[in-house]
Parts: sequence; structure tokens; C-alpha cells
Amino acid sequence: MKKGLKCLATVFMSLILLICSVTTVPASAAVDVKLPNYPVYTQVGNNCWAYAILSMVNYKIGNKTINDVYNNYKLATGDSYVMNNGASVFEARGVLAKFFKDSNPTVKGPLTSVGIKNEINSDFPVYICGRRVGSSGAHAVALMGYRCIDKSKPVNVIFYMNPATGTVKYSGYAQGTETVFYTKPDQYYKWEYSVIIAG
Repeated sequence: MKKGLKCLATVFMSLILLICSVTTVPASAAVDVKLPNYPVYTQVGNNCWAYAILSMVNYKIGNKTINDVYNNYKLATGDSYVMNNGASVFEARGVLAKFFKDSNPTVKGPLTSVGIKNEINSDFPVYICGRRVGSSGAHAVALMGYRCIDKSKPVNVIFYMNPATGTVKYSGYAQGTETVFYTKPDQYYKWEYSVIIAG
């Protein structure tokens, strides 16, 4: 009788382990979706906006230089770019429109999880402009990827090309809350505006 109970207990424990192995989602199941071979640039001076755009343009078109960005700034605004003056999100949108003439780049607020997935899954980077927390400064980066627990779940991490460091960085994301990205450990920026290429 004891031997039978022992066998029954062994079978029961095996079933529990099998159920746990099927229902538990391992940490490695997280899905990272990034634009492949995304170009990375380091800004020179206060022109993060120009290098964020340059990365987007060279990902989609290729063979452009920073001077091409400045030339299209003049075409979009009517004025030559004054180095270190920065650029507004609407000026950035105008420059992108000169490069992507068959599209309709559009200024939006922070993207939703669905919006992020739509752009990246459609092979489009996104221009992001943020306002520095506790300061009047601003910074631009290029969104080029996201992470989620699985493909059906919302985005919980964003990846972006950061011209201030010349690297790809990541920040946590939760729809409905402020998304903050950073350039340096003590410089945080709140996502305020987006420019999507295929508006």
C-alpha cells in the first residue's frame, strides 16, 4: 500500500512540474524588436536634432551627410542653420519632409504602445524630442526599437539612438505615464513630441 502511495505521489509531483514548465514564461521570452544595422552618430555641438535626423535618413535612404541635413534645413525654413542653435520639432519635421518627399512626416505627442509597434514593425524610425526634467533644455533622439514580454503584450522598453553619447540606449516605457530618457546619468528628458515619417 505504501509503495502504491509513493508511486502516486511521484506521478502527482511530475504532473505539477510539467504544468509549471508549460505555464511559466521564462525571462528570456521577452521580445526585442530593433531596426537592423541602425546607424549611430555622435553629435558635435548643440545639434542633436540634426544627427537624429541623419540616422533616420541614412537608415531609410543612405549616403547622406550632416551637410545634407543642414541644406534641407535651409530649404525647409528659408534660413541657413546657425550652428548650436538647435531646432524646433516643427523645423525638424520640415527637414524630414524634404528627405521623404513621398511621405507626410507628422508631429505627434508621445506614441502609444500600438503606435511604437506600428512604426518599428513597418521599418520606420521615429524622431523623439524631450524636455529636460527640471530645466528648459531639450534633446532629440531617434527611436529604433522596443521590447515587450511577448508579441501580444504592450511595449515596456524603448531603444533609441542617442546622439549625445553616440550609442543605442534604452528606457522603460509604460503607456499613460511619462516616459523619460536620458543622455547622461544626471540629465533626464521627458518625451514630449514625436515625428513619424509615414504620417
